[in-house]
Amino acid sequence: MGGGSDKRRGADIRAVFLDKGGVMEVKSKIKEVLVNLLKVRPDELKDDVSLQESIGVDSTEMVESVIALEKAFGKKLSPKEITKNSSINDIEKVINSK
Repeated sequence: MGGGSDKRRGADIRAVFLDKGGVMEVKSKIKEVLVNLLKVRPDELKDDVSLQESIGVDSTEMVESVIALEKAFGKKLSPKEITKNSSINDIEKVINSK
């Protein structure tokens, strides 16, 4: 295998979350975690609008969201990164970068 192939495969691995039931996209898992934690409907979470703007998440809820996402993905996340970039798309980028 060439170096480019290894890079591509690594990107693919980061693009999905392995769950007991199979493969789930990172974005779908983020939404699932936030829907369960924040008690909102999935259609209320907009991919490109901050959680503060779309559903009125406050600072305490953001910290709780970071903790829940850390548990769901098994990755250490910085509250500063998540609160600074709090749309679903931005959170997905932060998780994929870890």
